[in-house]
Order: sequence, then structure tokens, then C-alpha cells
Amino acid sequence: MAQNIIRTGNYFLLGLGIGSLIGVLYAPKSGAETREYIAKKTREGNELARKKVRELRDRAELGKKIIAQTEVRIAAAIDAGIYTYNREKSKAQTPDFALRRPSLHGLTLDSVFRFI
Repeated sequence: MAQNIIRTGNYFLLGLGIGSLIGVLYAPKSGAETREYIAKKTREGNELARKKVRELRDRAELGKKIIAQTEVRIAAAIDAGIYTYNREKSKAQTPDFALRRPSLHGLTLDSVFRFI
């Protein structure tokens, strides 16, 4: 099995060498032109990569700002929810008769004391 892998690797390297040789022999440009073309494309690729990095950095900064704003909104909503919960909880724990004015069958104490 290992010998098959080695044999296949050797055939691959042989094909690679033959392909490179044929490519150099039939190249449409001279060596200097080819090197210049490769250098030009390398510079263009480098500039494109730098541009994309700047764009990604700007997007990341914008994302950080949006996350920070969202954190503030969520914190405010949580605080408002906690405040409302505690307020309603304290209302629920206060007996009803403490919130209403005492009455005797629909008569308030004020009306009863007027007659006395």
C-alpha cells in the first residue's frame, strides 16, 4: 500500500515537471515580460488584500459600536423591567383594604360621621 502511494507521488512529480517544461517552452511572453506580469499581478493582489482588510476592520468597528448601543438599550430595558416587577410585587403584597378608604356597605366613614 505504501509503495502504491510512493509510486503515485512519483508519477505526479514527473507529470508536474513535464507540464512545467512544456509551459516554459510554449509561453507566449519572454522571461522578462512574464516576470513583470507576475510582479504586477502580485502588487494588484496585495493592494486588493489590503483594501479588503481595511473594509473588514471598518465593519468590525461599526459592529462594535452597534453592539455597545444594543447593550445599553438592553440594560435599560432590564432595569425598567426590574423596577416594574418590584413595584407590582409591592402592590400585590399590600392588602386591598389598606389601599381603599374604609366603608360600611357602600357608606364611607365620612358620610357616617356626618350624621353623628
